[in-house]
Amino acid sequence: MEQIANNLSNIEWWFTGIFFILVAKIIQWLFKVLPTVTKKSYRAYQYKKLKTIKNIRWSSSAINYEIAKSQAWFVVFFITCITFLGWLAYKPIQEFLSLGVLAALVLTAPVYLFEFIWLNQDLKVKDLIRYRSKLRITKHLSRLR
Repeated sequence: MEQIANNLSNIEWWFTGIFFILVAKIIQWLFKVLPTVTKKSYRAYQYKKLKTIKNIRWSSSAINYEIAKSQAWFVVFFITCITFLGWLAYKPIQEFLSLGVLAALVLTAPVYLFEFIWLNQDLKVKDLIRYRSKLRITKHLSRLR
């Protein structure tokens, strides 16, 4: 009984109890709201992507431009990889990498960034070509007349 009285008069005990109740309520709210927010953002992303594809799928020049951008990002990614491999031959860079995982991630961040950009562009080109092949030629020809 004395322990309960001590806990009720202790401010730290009250703060701990209220803090974890608030954390539980926030986590409960996140589990309720997060699925709808992620679903809405994914749908907005899909809408934007399909709208872009719809606007440029008839233009062969625009498709060739997107393919050239994808190839250019691949070249930038490849040059970055070769540069990083060349840096590994120098002793100061090897010492910097031995500092830890975080140092290695900071040093290799451009490689990951350019790879991500290239893969995104490549996926865009593949989607564009896939949707281009679904077009009906008769519909396009009727517009030209």
